[in-house]
Amino acid sequence: MRINNLPKNEQPRERLLLYGVDSLSNIDLLSIIIGSGSKGINVREVSESILSKYKSINNLCDLSINSLASIKGVGMIKAMKIICSIELGKRVLEKEVDMRMHLRNNNEVHEVFKKYFINLKKEKFMIIMLDNSNRLIKYEILFTGIENKALVSLKDIFKECLLNNASKLIVIHNHPSGNLTPSKEDINLTSSLIYDANMLGIIFLDHLITNGINYISILHDYILKK
Repeated sequence: MRINNLPKNEQPRERLLLYGVDSLSNIDLLSIIIGSGSKGINVREVSESILSKYKSINNLCDLSINSLASIKGVGMIKAMKIICSIELGKRVLEKEVDMRMHLRNNNEVHEVFKKYFINLKKEKFMIIMLDNSNRLIKYEILFTGIENKALVSLKDIFKECLLNNASKLIVIHNHPSGNLTPSKEDINLTSSLIYDANMLGIIFLDHLITNGINYISILHDYILKK
């Protein structure tokens, strides 16, 4: 059954035109993307099944095509539409990062880059390189871990800094558990980053831990307080 065959008051496209996209529920949004159900199950029921299986709209970021396609009423084509819609949304957000922007403090840095760490199941480690004026040169997820740990190479971090003529460095990584307390390894890594950056004439600004919403500064909240 297609969306147009649903009762008028259940048609998400109708509500979208009348009231705007903000009026749509997660089920409505999925229903519009999918477009139709299949024999014996309408498009709204398919959307409900997807959200029921994955518990939260946020968990859709970690979907595989095969897992999604296995849900009754979805199939490979609809699964590809959903996956592509999610990826498109990610890329739209990425465009917000202006490579000429000046990052003056930790709050600004976190506000710009926190979106890359929302609802992650694995630990990721990002480096942010700046020039002398705190203008963004480049940013990159350099390491990705398994579950709650990422193996970080100091050599690779500073290789990127030197290749990009970076004068200043900030690093961010996430704790998938949501707990922002740094581990002993996190603090030791930060101390090593400070030392090596100084040896290379690079200013190490900070190491942030985030859960995609809040953050802490290892440098200011832990090391400098000692």
